Amino acid sequence: MATKLTKKTAAPAKATKAPAAAKTPKAPKEAAEAKEDTRKIKVLMKEHGAREGTKRADMLDTIYASKTVQEAVDAGVSKSDVSWAARAEYISVG
Repeated sequence: MATKLTKKTAAPAKATKAPAAAKTPKAPKEAAEAKEDTRKIKVLMKEHGAREGTKRADMLDTIYASKTVQEAVDAGVSKSDVSWAARAEYISVG
C-alpha cells in the first residue's frame, strides 16, 4: 500500500498588471513643515525641577516662554521636545 510520490509542478505565472499612470511626486518635506502649528501651550508645572544650565532646563524654559507650539519650534525646540513635555505633564497643548 505504498503511495507513489509525484513531483509538484510550479504554479502558473500570474499575469502582470500594466504599469500605472505616472504618480505625482510627494510634496517636499519643507512644504509639510511650512504649515504653522497654532496649538496653544499651557504651563501646568511652574517649576520644572531640571538642573539649571542643562539642555533640558533650557528647553523647558524656552517652551514655558512660548505661547504656541510654532513659537517654540521657531525658538529652536523640536516638536518632539514639546510632545515630551506634554506627556510628562509639564505643559498641555491644545
